[in-house]
Amino acid sequence: MADDTFESIFRNAFLGGLVGGLAGAAFLVLADKPGDHLDYIGYGAAGGVLAGAAYGSIKTTRALAEVDNGKVKLAVPTIVPGFVPVGTKGEREVVLTAEVLRGRF
Repeated sequence: MADDTFESIFRNAFLGGLVGGLAGAAFLVLADKPGDHLDYIGYGAAGGVLAGAAYGSIKTTRALAEVDNGKVKLAVPTIVPGFVPVGTKGEREVVLTAEVLRGRF
C-alpha cells in the first residue's frame, strides 16, 4: 500500500512538473522579450510539481478513519465534487461527498 501511495504521489508530481513547464513555456509567447523571461519555465514546473504532489496526496487519502488489519488510521477525508441533474431543463446541482469510514473486514 505504501509503495502505491508513493508511486501515485511521485507520478502526479512528475506529470504536474511537465505540464507546469509547458505552461510556463507557453507564457513565453506572450512576453515582449522571451529571452529575458526563461524563468517562466522553471516557475511553471515548480508550481506544477507542488500542485501534482498535493493532488497525489489528496487522491491517496480518502477517508477520515480507515481500518486496516485491525489498526485504525485517521486522515483528512477527500471531498469529491459531483453533479446531479435536478430539473427537466438540464439544470445540475453540485454535491460534495466525503468518506467517513473505510475498511476491510
